[in-house]
Amino acid sequence: MTAAPPRGPFAAVARKAVEDHDEWDSMHQFVTFGWDGGKLSAHTAVVIDPAIHPDDYPAMLRDQVARENAAHPGRPSYAFLLQIEAHGVTGPAGDATDAERAEFEAARRTRTFHRLPQAREICVAYLADVHGRLWTAGKERGREDRLEEHFYGVLAADRPGGQFIRALVSIGYAQGAAHFGLPVPGGLLT
Repeated sequence: MTAAPPRGPFAAVARKAVEDHDEWDSMHQFVTFGWDGGKLSAHTAVVIDPAIHPDDYPAMLRDQVARENAAHPGRPSYAFLLQIEAHGVTGPAGDATDAERAEFEAARRTRTFHRLPQAREICVAYLADVHGRLWTAGKERGREDRLEEHFYGVLAADRPGGQFIRALVSIGYAQGAAHFGLPVPGGLLT
């Protein structure tokens, strides 16, 4: 299988993960999915305690996929979803003071956005497939009726960054190369 399947079923899975999230301050989750040519089906779901440091997520996700591949060698996963809660802050505007910029940068480095008065609590789902495509869906606490969704094609210049997204896309590419004979763009398996 070399052609990427239609985007709709993948977008629906990311959207549903956020729509179904109705208990705030809850566990995060990592879900792997198989693709039968027409629909996605969940293979495994693992809950993640939010007390686990975010730096540990990439290795934990890779280890989970390796365990799954070893336990079910004839059933490779095709897509990978990480649903988390987080606090977000819009970056300083062009007219921000040096103090505002410093406050933002300090909070970003120390992961303390939740302490800033302008912080928003969000639930977001990231879904990557073996082709390197990425879907996101999210909503803000207190504004659950306003769901935001995005799609990013392979190597999209506007793709959001961050270790979670890099880990999911890297896992997808590795799985695609190992189990589906798909090419990996140079330097993307980290």
